[in-house]
Amino acid sequence: MQRTLIALPMKFLLTLLLMLFACTFAPAQEAPPKIKKVATTNHFCTEKYTVLRDDYSVKHGPYEMVGKPAWRVAGQYAASKPVGVWSYYRANGQLDMQFDFEENKYLKVSKGSSFCKKLKVLTENGFAEAPVDQQPFYITGDAGVFGIVAINIKYPRDAINAGISGVVNISAEITETGAIVNEKVEKGLYHSMDQEALRVVTLIPDEWVPARIDGKPVRTKIMIPIKFTIK
Repeated sequence: MQRTLIALPMKFLLTLLLMLFACTFAPAQEAPPKIKKVATTNHFCTEKYTVLRDDYSVKHGPYEMVGKPAWRVAGQYAASKPVGVWSYYRANGQLDMQFDFEENKYLKVSKGSSFCKKLKVLTENGFAEAPVDQQPFYITGDAGVFGIVAINIKYPRDAINAGISGVVNISAEITETGAIVNEKVEKGLYHSMDQEALRVVTLIPDEWVPARIDGKPVRTKIMIPIKFTIK
């Protein structure tokens, strides 16, 4: 029995070959990284976030910090870098600030960080008070800074015995890349209290958003007040 060959149009053959080529050489889709949920709680706040299973030091995925009282910070990390829109809420639930880390700009601006009331910008002649388009702020806001202080600070025993309380002002510089450097006692109160205030401020990670002027990051000097109260 003689078989009949069916002639296929050239256009159809070319399309078929292209489809086979695409299936053969198409790059395999990269599997999403494996992550692990983490939750930590202390007397100041609760943090919930995810990390890479093969490196617990790398935050990757949704992040939330809820304080006591119930202020809240919510955002997203990608390989330990903040991405997307982060939202900052007051204890009453009111949205205080939003920042877009993709566009590096505020979407909603609060009255400003308490650390920036006497903001100074580095100029050719040193630091001087100057207006900025965008104030520097810590990744988890003022509450995050106070949380680090509250968790780590220790009231010096000699200051307690002497009945001394008050505020120590620590100055620090926020670099163009968001690092906090050159911390020093700007206005002291009592030697042991000054040194303790300085110690806890140096514990704050380099996770700041720098100030900007005309869209460019600038180096600034801020003041962080550390309050000691005898209860």
